[in-house]
Amino acid sequence: MVPPAAFLQAIEQAGKLERLAEVMMYHSFTALKAWDSAGIHVPHIGVNFAGPELSNPKLVEKIKWELDRFDLAPERLVVEVLETVVADASDDTITKNINDLSEL
Repeated sequence: MVPPAAFLQAIEQAGKLERLAEVMMYHSFTALKAWDSAGIHVPHIGVNFAGPELSNPKLVEKIKWELDRFDLAPERLVVEVLETVVADASDDTITKNINDLSEL
């Protein structure tokens, strides 16, 4: 097993962090829909977002689009945010995105 700290920095430096988030969300939502189709009750899934992703001003729009695409209610997605991301946030966009995701 490779802990996230060992690879996330390399992914961020390669400019692939946003793509990783898209792939993770896609596979998470695909799994959730498959479980629904199989009659397996999974109330929600958790997706982790790093600081750079949370500072994307279009993050909430992207998440709404993905939820619509998979026909999933927003309540089925739990966004996991580390306290350090919030504490280290000098960007108001992160705070706005967290608030907007909470309202969603």
